Amino acid sequence: MSAEIRKILVADDSEENRAFIAKMLLDLDVQVVHAENGTQALERLKEIEPILFILDSDMPEMDGYQVMNQMMTDENMRHIPVLMLTANLSDRQQSLHKTLLAVTDHLSKPLSADKLVAKVKLFLELDDYRLAIKTMHEDEEKILETMHEGLLGIDAKGTIRYANSAALRLLRTDATQLVGLYLESIFQDPIHTVCSDWSDHPVAKVCREGNILQVEKSDFWRADGTKSKVKFAAVPVSEMKDLELVFAFRELTDARESKTKLSKLTNTDSA
Repeated sequence: MSAEIRKILVADDSEENRAFIAKMLLDLDVQVVHAENGTQALERLKEIEPILFILDSDMPEMDGYQVMNQMMTDENMRHIPVLMLTANLSDRQQSLHKTLLAVTDHLSKPLSADKLVAKVKLFLELDDYRLAIKTMHEDEEKILETMHEGLLGIDAKGTIRYANSAALRLLRTDATQLVGLYLESIFQDPIHTVCSDWSDHPVAKVCREGNILQVEKSDFWRADGTKSKVKFAAVPVSEMKDLELVFAFRELTDARESKTKLSKLTNTDSA
């Protein structure tokens, strides 16, 4: 946990909507920062480094999708988690923003207070894991914000407990869909049993012995059913909040990519 109170940015052109969202989050240990339009939201993102950006899709001048597109092209912003609040989408809008919505958590308006609070609690938990992983390499300021390298935090059962924004983009999914799945479900090998075989999985076996496993080329399933060629490293960790290993992976675009190093996490002393 960070000693400094964590901030959530809420962008909506309606002051009433912003106040309503802030009221729903009143019982959480967060500070809600307001932005009344897309331009102001982009400025706030640079100033405050929020742990979550709650963004209304339907704003004048610059709507939520335009804001997201600008964030995705900025290396200093694209790691910030976004919760998009959507109105009823027409078929055309769904088609236009299909790729963006696939990797962004979203809720439909009118909002359910219970669903909103549950989503925010998930992002607070993800931030707890982010901070815990970051302490492994305090000198590597951008380790969790890299645009190319996906990081997953895995518990003793093989369950995904943490995913950075790069992992979500590479797997074409959002945090709500990915967190809670077994890591083995993203590997190419088919799963034939309804219960997890994680304890017998090669990754689990190697890491259980305290070793780092590095694989130069493997196939992962994305959430949309397509396959991606990746290199990955599984790093056992100790004394970390509920996590047993950190899983780093990068998509391979050509043969040279397999020779590039993954993050400094692979040099971690796991003892």
